[in-house]
Amino acid sequence: MLLTRPARPASTSRKQSRKETETWRSPQHRKDWRVALLFILPATVGFIFFAVYPVLRGIYLSFTNFRILSPPTWAGLANYRELLHDSVFWGSVRVTDHGGHPAATH
Repeated sequence: MLLTRPARPASTSRKQSRKETETWRSPQHRKDWRVALLFILPATVGFIFFAVYPVLRGIYLSFTNFRILSPPTWAGLANYRELLHDSVFWGSVRVTDHGGHPAATH
């Protein structure tokens, strides 16, 4: 069984769409958006504070020599160059690549 909507006359659909646009722009609708943004704000702040900021901070610190009790000093790509020549790093990549089972590295 095929269900279709009856065709509307062109003049009715224009009036209908104009009315829908006016409803969308109504003052009550704007108040709804303000309330929606008010509800979204705490989640957005939490996401930025607990996810975005730590990721950006981590990326920044990866380019520095950082000790807890002293301010970070810029190292540039030196940390990444050191990482590429570190046998422990490549060993961990091998273990991770094989599903975490050390015996599977051969």
